[in-house]
Amino acid sequence: MQKLRGILTGLVIAILVAAVVRLWLHGTLEASAGIGAIVGIATTLVVGTRTDARSEAADAAWRAASPDLPPASDRSALELTQRSMPGPAAYPVPAPAPAADPAAPAPAGAPAAPALTPTAMAASPATAPALSVGEIEDPGAAI
Repeated sequence: MQKLRGILTGLVIAILVAAVVRLWLHGTLEASAGIGAIVGIATTLVVGTRTDARSEAADAAWRAASPDLPPASDRSALELTQRSMPGPAAYPVPAPAPAADPAAPAPAGAPAAPALTPTAMAASPATAPALSVGEIEDPGAAI
C-alpha cells in the first residue's frame, strides 16, 4: 500500500511541478517535463520507502522473536554503543624504531651492506631501505 501511495504522490507532484515550470516560469516543454520527472521520482522514493503500520508491526514481531539480538535501527542505542568505544586517544602510539645511521661503522665481523642500486631495489622493493634525496645520485635512475 505504501508503494502505491508513493507512486501516486510522486505522479501528482511531478504533474504539479511540471505545470508550474511550464506555465508560471515559462519553461520549455522538455525542461518542465524533466524537472517534473526528477522531483516526482524523488517524491516517489521518499514516500514509497516510508514505514507504515504494517512494517512497524513486522518490526515489533521480529524484536519479540529475537530478544537477544540488538536492534539494527535503534539510533539511540547505536549512539550509546559508539560513545562507549575508545577513540584513538585511548590507544598508545608506538614510537618509530630508530633508523640505522648510514655513516656509522659496521660492527666487526658483520657482512658488508649490499649496494643500493636501482636494479637491486627493483628486485626486492619490500626489503629495500628508503633512500633520502642526498643518497640518490641520479634521481631518474631510481624511478
